[in-house]
Parts: sequence; C-alpha cells; structure tokens
Amino acid sequence: MSTNRRNVTAYCVGESLWGLQMHAIGSATFLTVLLRIYGASETDTGIQYALEMTAGLAPMIGMFVLHSRRRQKQQLMLWHVYAVIPMLAIAGLINLNALHLPFAARRWGLILCWSAHMWAIHGALTVWMDWASHLFPTRIRGRVFGLSMGLFCVAGMGGLGTVSWLLKKYPGNTDVFSYVYFGAAAIASMAVLTYWRGIRDETAHLAEEHSAPPKLSAVLKRFGQSLSEPNFRRFLVGRVLAGLGLGAAPLLTRYYKSDAGGMLSDASILFCGMALPLGQAVASFALGSLGDRKGHRIGVVLATAAQAAVVAVVLMSSGQASCMIVLFGMGLVYGGTWVSHINVVIESCPHDHRVAHITVSSVLLAVPAAMAAVAYGRIADVYGFDTLFKIWLAFSLAALVWMVLRVKEPRTLDIYHSE
Repeated sequence: MSTNRRNVTAYCVGESLWGLQMHAIGSATFLTVLLRIYGASETDTGIQYALEMTAGLAPMIGMFVLHSRRRQKQQLMLWHVYAVIPMLAIAGLINLNALHLPFAARRWGLILCWSAHMWAIHGALTVWMDWASHLFPTRIRGRVFGLSMGLFCVAGMGGLGTVSWLLKKYPGNTDVFSYVYFGAAAIASMAVLTYWRGIRDETAHLAEEHSAPPKLSAVLKRFGQSLSEPNFRRFLVGRVLAGLGLGAAPLLTRYYKSDAGGMLSDASILFCGMALPLGQAVASFALGSLGDRKGHRIGVVLATAAQAAVVAVVLMSSGQASCMIVLFGMGLVYGGTWVSHINVVIESCPHDHRVAHITVSSVLLAVPAAMAAVAYGRIADVYGFDTLFKIWLAFSLAALVWMVLRVKEPRTLDIYHSE
C-alpha cells in the first residue's frame, strides 16, 4: 500500500472514531440537554458556549509546547492521552448519582470539564492541522479533509442515535449520561491509537529540529506578516461577522424545548440532532471536492449563506420538523466552516510558519465569538428568542455580503503556492 493511501485510510478511520464520540457528547445537543436537567438557564448556556469559544486562544499554548516538527506525531498523540481524553472520564464521574453532588456542582463541574476538554483540543488543533497538511499534498488535501470530516459526521450520527435510544430506554436515569462519557473516553483512545500506529510521516526526519520552543518575538513577527496580507484581513473580518452570529447556536436546543419552539423532549432533540452531522457530512464531501477544483472561498460563502437561511427558518417555524431542518442546516454551516475555512487559512499563509498563521486566525476569531455567546444568553433570558434570532440573522447577512464583495480566492493571489 502506498504511503498516501495508508495515511488517508488511517486518518479517515481515526476521524470516524473521533466523530462517533464527539457528536455523542456534543455541546449543542447532549451537554445542553444535560445542563438543563440540572437547572441551567439561557445565560448559563451562553457562558458555557463562551468558555468553549475561548478555546480558540489555546493554540498559543500548543505552539510553544508542541513545537518539534520531527516528533510532532508523538507529541500530538501524548497530548491527547494526557490532556484531552481524561476530561471526559472526569465529567462522567462528576455526573454519577452515587457521588450525591448538588445540581449546581454538577452543572458547573460539567461546564468546566467540557471547557477544559475543548481547551486541550484547541491547544493541539493548529499544530494538528499543520501536521495533517504535511501528510497530504495540495492536489488531494481538500478531498481528504472533506472525506475524513464526512466520515467523522456519519459516525457521529450513530453516536447521537445511540444516545437518543438510551434516553428513551432509561428515562430519568441521569447515570446514562455518565456511561456515555466513559464510552466516549474509550472510543477517543481507540482513535488516538489508530493515528499513532497507522499514519506514517515520512518527511518528519527532514525537518529542522528545534530543541527549544520558538521565541515569542519571532511568533509575533509572523502574526504581523499574516495580518499584513490585505485579503487575509478581509477574510477574517467576514469570519468574525459570521462568528458573532454563531454565538447563538447552542440556544437552538433551548428554543425547541420552549413553548415557542414546540416543547420537544430530550430524546426527540437528540434524534433530530442526527441531522446535524448528516448536514456536516454532505457539506464536507461536496465542498472538499469543489474546493480542490475551484478554490475553497466558494465553500465559505455557501456556508455563510446556509447560516442566514437557517436563522430565517427558525424565525418562521417551530416543532420537530423545523428542528431537524435547522440542525441539518447547521451541519452545512459547520461543514463549510471546517473544510473550506481551514483550507482558505492554510492557502492564505504568506510566510513559512503556517502554525503561527493558523493560530493568529483562531485567536482573533475566538474573542468576539465568546463575548457574543455571553451576550446572547442574556438576551434570550431578558428579551426572548425572537430578538435573539433577529440579531443572529443581521450578523449572518452582513457576513455573507462582506465575503461576496470583499474577499478574493487566495489561489488567484501572488502569495499562493501549491505544494
């Protein structure tokens, strides 16, 4: 088997396993439902999502800790074993009824565990994407990312379906959520083992070894070089506008559990939640292939258009069918955000330090998204969902117009180079 084929196979299997557990315990469905059982308000949900969004600052940590290109795979795998996966097991323990923790302690313990879990993931994420971009040449990278993300989401549908079935079979037994967390930790460990044993990084030994982390001054210089590129700056403005809207996304579940949204049960929402990874799979498969041929800007534009359409549907409808359509649409948004967005960022890099380039984009997008999430939780509590979704729609339309009129395809610019 050729190295490319072996790496694609191992990467896709690993992503499938990771998607199975990640969607099963996702913050937009599983965690939101669990927190509501323990008395979380819309403001609490906004705070939870804000803490999750601040994980976009974590790549600043990973850049200095996971700095060895020669040992990058080993460092990434050990990071997941020691920093990422344990948070799932701790969340499962916190939730066990046998510990008799008060509801407030469970609620905030779960929020903090999930936030730490996401910080650990994002701490490695930019290094991971740089590592993956070395594994796959540009001519197939979009399709590989699209295929792996599509399988990530298809497997995630199985995870959500399983959780929905468990909640129907054991209604009122919150220990079920703990068993899901423990299962997620086991499956995540299997994914890490697949990456570790299956992927061959044949260019790692050719990289210059750095015995010490990069100097902060050098990283800041690269940040400045990235932000000096006009089209990349315009791209980030558009993504900030879209992200300011997405801060309301976790409250969709709360809306569909309210009188205005149709008062859906927990099991029904998790069943509808299967539409989210389905939409994400469709977008990942389609936009990955389209991006390889036409450039990835078009995928970001289509995802932003889908975001505006989703909010319009929410404003005009309620009930189970509406919930399923909206979550499918959010899957299209997330698919374009992941596959198309990350490839635009990669292909916009004007210098040789791609980790720094990806990191500066993550940091600049994280802060406004986190602030918006807190504000949206408060707006929902005070002014209601209708006002909340109208604000979300305004930001989405502004982002769409900006991306169409002001952002160019990086492949048409002098900074672009194919590998």
